[in-house]
Order: sequence, then C-alpha cells, then structure tokens
Amino acid sequence: MAIFFLAMLAGAASPGTCNRPHVASAREVARINGSAPRPGVRFVTGLDRPEGGNPAIRVYVKQSGHWLSYDALAEDQQIHSAKRTRDGRRMVWAQHTAEGPVDSFEVVLFNPRGPLICSSVAFSSVTNWDEISRERSFSNETLDFDDVNIDARGRGALVASGEIDVAGHNRHVVYKFTTSDGGRNWSAPVKIARTYRPAGVFAK
Repeated sequence: MAIFFLAMLAGAASPGTCNRPHVASAREVARINGSAPRPGVRFVTGLDRPEGGNPAIRVYVKQSGHWLSYDALAEDQQIHSAKRTRDGRRMVWAQHTAEGPVDSFEVVLFNPRGPLICSSVAFSSVTNWDEISRERSFSNETLDFDDVNIDARGRGALVASGEIDVAGHNRHVVYKFTTSDGGRNWSAPVKIARTYRPAGVFAK
C-alpha cells in the first residue's frame, strides 16, 4: 500500500496533529482491516467503501484500550506507500486523485510513543506554471511518487518524478524533498539528475 495528502502550498510541508478522532467499535476496525487485528497491534489503516459514497482511507489508533478513528486521509485519496519500522513506527503516503491530481502528497506518521501526525508535502512551486507569464497554468502537470525513507536520526528523503513542460517540450524531471525531523517537516523540491531509492529504517 502507499499514501499522499493534499494542500496548495508553495512547495514545503505543513505539519500538525490530525483531526479530532471519534471512538470506533472493534467491529468497525475489523471490517476495515479485513479481520480482527492481532493482539498488540495499535495502528490499522484500510479502504472504506460505503454504499452510495466515495471510497475513503480510514486510520485507526488504539489508545488506552479503545480504537480511535481519524479522518486523516480524505475521500478519493490514492495510497502510494505504507512502511514500518521494527519498533512499530508507521508512515503512510497518499495523493488526492479526484478530478485530477493535486500539487501535493499527504503523509500520516504513527509513533507508539507520540501523537498521530498528519503532514502535507506540496510541489506547486514546480508544476503548472506558464514559463512566459510566470502565472499558474493548471496544465494537469503532477509528480508521481517514486520512493521515500527516513533513517534512525530522523533524516530522510522523498523522491518524485513527472513530465513537466520545459520550453515547450515535455521533459522528465526528478525532484527530492528532505526531512531532518522524522517526517514532520519537508523541504521544498530540489531537482536531481535521476531517481533513486533512499536509505532508511522503514520497510514495507
């Protein structure tokens, strides 16, 4: 699985705690998870397909014996990546895809010893710009998620690529975003020569 978020920012991350949760029943969590979570599991994410509604990604965190449901990822999100560490940390990345992709990725960060964090990594500074007028063109340019990882010190990289109009020609470009605080905040995109797989402690 994989995940990204939405925000129209100028190319940086917008961190913060997720929305106020509501208490979820064990039956609801089991339905989204596909089965009852194993003992000791404290983080569950899955796709909810309500009748007559749009699919939505649900995030559940178990605290003080109760499952809390966070609307951390909106409807019509496409999951791009879901990774974990050996000590139970999780990160899930997604991107809004309804009526075309938006200029950002979304991430949910789970730490057993801390709050659930939701952050948005925007790349509107490098997509959908008219080169002559330097105004927003909204030409349906976007970046595709390639890979992400964070090391034990909290330093990490997100790599994304896409087709961007350069001097009237579509060019394949690759950008890197970096973090130094475990994924709470991310830098503006920096163009690099080629895609690569960042090293780190998170694995699928």
